[in-house]
Amino acid sequence: MFVSHGLPPKELGGGEIYTFTLAKALLKLGIEVVVFSRTVDHKKRDYSILKENIEGLTVYRIVNNYNDIYSFFDLFINRHIATKFNELLKYEQPDIVHYQHLLGLSGDLPQVSKLLGISSVLTLHDYWYICPRVNCLTPDNKICSGPSYGYNCVACYCNNPNPQISISNSSFLGRLVLNRQIRSAARRFLPQPVKDFIKRYLFNTSPQPSNAENAAEQTSGTSPFVVLPHQISEYFFRYFFLQNQLSLCAYILAPSKYIKSKYETNGIDNIIYIPLGIELLPKKPKSVEKRGKIVIGYVGNISQTKGFSVLIRELTKLKDYDNFVVFVHGQVYDKEYFRQVMDSVPDNLRDRIKFRGRFERDIGVLKNIYHNMDVLIFPSVCEENAPLVVREALSCGVPVVGSFLGGVPEVVADGKNGFLFDPFIQGALADKLKLVLEDKDVLDRLQEGAQNTEIFSIDDHASEILNVYRQIS
Repeated sequence: MFVSHGLPPKELGGGEIYTFTLAKALLKLGIEVVVFSRTVDHKKRDYSILKENIEGLTVYRIVNNYNDIYSFFDLFINRHIATKFNELLKYEQPDIVHYQHLLGLSGDLPQVSKLLGISSVLTLHDYWYICPRVNCLTPDNKICSGPSYGYNCVACYCNNPNPQISISNSSFLGRLVLNRQIRSAARRFLPQPVKDFIKRYLFNTSPQPSNAENAAEQTSGTSPFVVLPHQISEYFFRYFFLQNQLSLCAYILAPSKYIKSKYETNGIDNIIYIPLGIELLPKKPKSVEKRGKIVIGYVGNISQTKGFSVLIRELTKLKDYDNFVVFVHGQVYDKEYFRQVMDSVPDNLRDRIKFRGRFERDIGVLKNIYHNMDVLIFPSVCEENAPLVVREALSCGVPVVGSFLGGVPEVVADGKNGFLFDPFIQGALADKLKLVLEDKDVLDRLQEGAQNTEIFSIDDHASEILNVYRQIS
């Protein structure tokens, strides 16, 4: 049984796509796979189960619209979901549970399977088990080394302008939502817009900064934060609680050497490195025609952590170059952030940035996207684990100019199949792109290197995973 925080076609993050492709690869090897996945559906009651069959996979989607977050602990422990999961395990009786992600589910699910005598493994997709913010980025977009037993998390949230849990027991509304019967009635009968309003009121929501510079302005020059004893104890508990849950798994699997090292540095052991596998895409034919404008591609969500503002910032430094166009493939989730970033684009550059929007995860569609670009830009400002789009581009023979953070350097060799740069240094990405724009031989060399880059296939990856299963079954 796979356990995930989402699954295509409804949820299309990197971890969700990996879960789906691995499940299908295991099916081809004759392994029966059942998936337990969290989903959002405001037309359904919380914790209702939606059963469906997707390409031979039996999928149980449990609805969690986040209507039961009344305390800090509700962010990572959900007794309703744990109970439903326990019932499903007894019904399906799997030989092994493979946890892909517990975000949006409940952090104590490994304990549930352990108590039923079912062996389990867990794959690390990000830093959620050591970072409540998931990506180990501070509010002012600085890399965090780790929780330091939870103390760094307190410091992060006390200075954080983003939403946080701050229910006052002395407030009338706070006392109401802490009453179990009232919570149950509200969950059943209140319309979703009313629930959303209450959550915004209780959680002290304020707008997110649109970019790193604004974030720094909002946090710089402020008074030193005051850390209360209960805050330290809460984050201390979260750190050790989730660490204990990880220890209940027979093995922890890491798709990159970087994430393995990061977790080991923060006290997590028994980690096995198995390189990420993907559905390999057809190689891009070597062009023999005279090259026109160079096509720069961006594939991914249009967000701050993915570095979209970094891309735009660096493109403005290339406004005097007229030999390139930019194709952006991805969805806008924060329209205000997108508007503010695009307001900084000069008029003579704006027409050369083409937005293609959300795309289907279909081999033909992906082939068309990557084959129609000369180079992919991956400007993420966080320590990515094993980014899918980087491997997809290289599997097509498309070079990557990527952030040097996280696991990207494990597949992008600087100067061979792409370039690496520091996204926090202004001009770093622009300088790399100038090398490509000014000398076609540089691009030819990088494309040759990308054509010769070996990327682990999902079938080979599934065989490695199956070997792990056999060791614990």
